[in-house]
Amino acid sequence: MVNTNRKAGNILRLLPSCSDFPDDGNKVVSSLEEALRKCGLKDGMTISTHHHLRDGDLISNKVFELASAMGIKDLVWFPSASFPCNDPIIKYLDDGTINRIEGSMNGPLGDMYLMEE
Repeated sequence: MVNTNRKAGNILRLLPSCSDFPDDGNKVVSSLEEALRKCGLKDGMTISTHHHLRDGDLISNKVFELASAMGIKDLVWFPSASFPCNDPIIKYLDDGTINRIEGSMNGPLGDMYLMEE
């Protein structure tokens, strides 16, 4: 259904559709923070990331930095893998931004969990 919202079965909330985007289809926003706000990030959601850049992937660190600044709590991080570059994530586990990690943990994140056992 183009240019309308759809009902999700018997649920009254509306699902996003083409009408929620510009006519030209361009969904590019000016910042990562704007993207997080527009996607409706809220407490308890899951954020999944892919480790394509391996130990150079700093995007997930920035996502959780922004989520913390926005006051978002209890997120689940579902990375395909984490690496030593993701060491800053530990502070977001400590402050409650991230509730848990469900994925491969290497480097300081993996060490942290090994020390807790």
